[in-house]
Amino acid sequence: EASAPEQLLQQQWFELELLLRSPIGSEADWERTSAAAREAKAFLELMDGTAKELGVLKGVLSRHLLPYDSNTDINDQSNRRPLSPRSAAAMRETGLGKLADMEGGALEKRMIEQAVALRRLVRVKLADDADVAQAEAGIGQLTSFCIGLEGLATASGKSPYEMLQSLTV
Repeated sequence: EASAPEQLLQQQWFELELLLRSPIGSEADWERTSAAAREAKAFLELMDGTAKELGVLKGVLSRHLLPYDSNTDINDQSNRRPLSPRSAAAMRETGLGKLADMEGGALEKRMIEQAVALRRLVRVKLADDADVAQAEAGIGQLTSFCIGLEGLATASGKSPYEMLQSLTV
């Protein structure tokens, strides 16, 4: 019989498996996923602060980082294509031009890489504020799960991957 913490983690894992783009089939997969979750959480916090600094909604900033319009590859938003002239004009009107000047352009480049990494980690798009809120909730669940699993694994004398395996039997 699983303990209460194990039962909670089992339920969380059931939900998270649907959210993750790649299965966790090894210790290395676990380490990559756990690290990517922490990085995604930091990115979403950076995006929140940057959007406030620029005076734009998070959804507007996310669309700038990962354009989402009629030219977007529906299966992979991270497959960046040039925006349509209409979408590009709309982006310029929002004040996002300041982002290109922040840290000499390095911040924008880093945020694009982080947004792509987030999209590769979980099944969410980042086209508007609701999508960003969904991503924040999903990444919050994932990071909470990672912390809980790692704590339970340590208490049980197992690796996190071994603990995960014991939850899925």
